[in-house]
Amino acid sequence: MIDDPILQGPKSVVFLSGDSGMVDPVSERLGSKGVEVLRFPDASALVAGVDSVSDRILVVDTRSLPEGEELAALLQRLEQHWGGDRPVPVCIAHSREIDLRLQALRAGAEAFFVSPVPEDELATRLLELSGASNSESYRVMVVDDDPVAALFAARVLRNAGMQTRVAEDALRVLEALEEFHPDLVLMDLYMPGADGIELTTLIREHDELFDTPVVFLSSELDREKQMDALRVGGNDFIAKPVRPERLAEAVRKSIRAFRAARGRQQAEQESERSSGLMSRAAFLARLDSSLSRGIEQGPGNGVLIAEIRPADAAGGAREPTGIEDLMARFADR
Repeated sequence: MIDDPILQGPKSVVFLSGDSGMVDPVSERLGSKGVEVLRFPDASALVAGVDSVSDRILVVDTRSLPEGEELAALLQRLEQHWGGDRPVPVCIAHSREIDLRLQALRAGAEAFFVSPVPEDELATRLLELSGASNSESYRVMVVDDDPVAALFAARVLRNAGMQTRVAEDALRVLEALEEFHPDLVLMDLYMPGADGIELTTLIREHDELFDTPVVFLSSELDREKQMDALRVGGNDFIAKPVRPERLAEAVRKSIRAFRAARGRQQAEQESERSSGLMSRAAFLARLDSSLSRGIEQGPGNGVLIAEIRPADAAGGAREPTGIEDLMARFADR
C-alpha cells in the first residue's frame, strides 16, 4: 500500500519587480490561497532580504535586472550566493523579441509573460507552480483494463494531490468521461473491446470532450506505434515502467499547457456580457499586440480613442453621435 505523503504548504513567491500595479493585486490573490509573497525592487535587495531561494518561485521583471545582466546570469549569481539553492524562475518581459524568450528558456523559466500581463492569468499560473491549487483543480481519468496498473497510476496521482477516477471497461469510457469531466485522460494503449487509439479518435470527435488532453501510458516501446498514438490526438506518450514523480510531473505539464492554451484563446474572445466589449485585460493585451505590429509595418498606423458622452454633457447643443454611425463614417474614409 502506498502511504499518503506528508502535506506541505505551497511554495512561496518572490517578486523581483518595482511594478506595484501588477504585483499588488496578484499578491492579494496568492495570499488568499495561503501563498507567502515577498517583493524586492532589485537584485541587491533580494540578496539582502532573503536567506535562501530554495523551493521558491522567483518572478523576475526584466526591467528590474541589473543593466546588461541576463536572467540566466542572475540565477547563476543567486545560486552561487546561496550555495547551490535555485528557485523556480518565471519571467515577465516588456518586449516580444525572440531573444528574450530564448534567454528565459535557457535559464529554465517555467513560464514567460509579456507585459501587460493579465492579472488572473499570472495569479493562476503562480498558484499552479506553488502547488496551492493542485489538490482540487486537477481531475484525471485513468483508462486501463489491468486493475493493478490502473490502481498504481491512480494512487500515484492522488498522492500528488489530484482527483482520479478509474475506467477499466473500454466500451464505457465515453460515458465515464461525460460524467467525470476530467482535465486529462491517462490512456492505456492495448485493451479488449477498443484500444487506446480508437478511444482517443472517439474523444477527438466528441463535441464536449474533443480538446481533453490524452496522455498514453503503455509498455509499448515501438516508436512507430507510439507515433500512431500521437497522430490520432495523443498529447504525450509515457513508456512503462515509469517513476511515480515522472508520471505525476508529465500529467501536470500536460494539464498546465492545455489550460494556458485555453486561457489565451478565451482572452482573445473574452468580452463583457453586459456591453459586448472586451475586458480591460484582453483589451490591453490586444492593444499591445496591435501597436507592436503597427510599428513593424511602418507609419500610418495608430489607435483612435473616442469618448462617447451623453447629450447633456455637451450642454444639449448637439445630438449624440451613435457608435454605429461613428464607425460607419470612419469606414467610408
